[in-house]
Amino acid sequence: MNIHMSLNQYNKLINFCKKSKTEQSGFMTVTEIDNDIHITKIELNSEDLIKKRTNKEIVYRKEYLVQVLYELASCESPVYIMFHTHPKGSSNLSEEDIELLKYVQSLSQRLTPNDYVKVIEGIVNDHEISFYYYDSENEKLIRIPLFVDNIEKLPLREQSMTKIIKNSFLEGMARAKRR
Repeated sequence: MNIHMSLNQYNKLINFCKKSKTEQSGFMTVTEIDNDIHITKIELNSEDLIKKRTNKEIVYRKEYLVQVLYELASCESPVYIMFHTHPKGSSNLSEEDIELLKYVQSLSQRLTPNDYVKVIEGIVNDHEISFYYYDSENEKLIRIPLFVDNIEKLPLREQSMTKIIKNSFLEGMARAKRR
């Protein structure tokens, strides 16, 4: 499974994170094609979803997440991608983020038959985006590869200097072709 987004979507999220002083959150509407997830729309969460927000955390209302999971269960290709920002922070999940992801995944398993809703968490910081899925069967956190305009965006912590230079070159070539 891979996640695909446009460069425009990617840049909007990064710039949104750079401008925000507190953690923000939202969800992504997607289509699923051959087990790949294509982001079609990015929306920020309304304040009625948020119970508490500070510069270091967001606490969600559980009732709203249950409602969202029920709605997704009735969709043809349900994938729930929630995301939040870590301004000036890491694109890794914190322990609290992992617990929330596990919780939402457990809700989806209880509320929908056969683990029908795939729950993914996105973390956006000032310079990159990472997506994660919690494999409850193997009790393992999995980073999902992200492709921006068909170029894989590895988190910086996973890249060698050669890979960083190569990706920068490929991004420049892609921008030149669009002009």
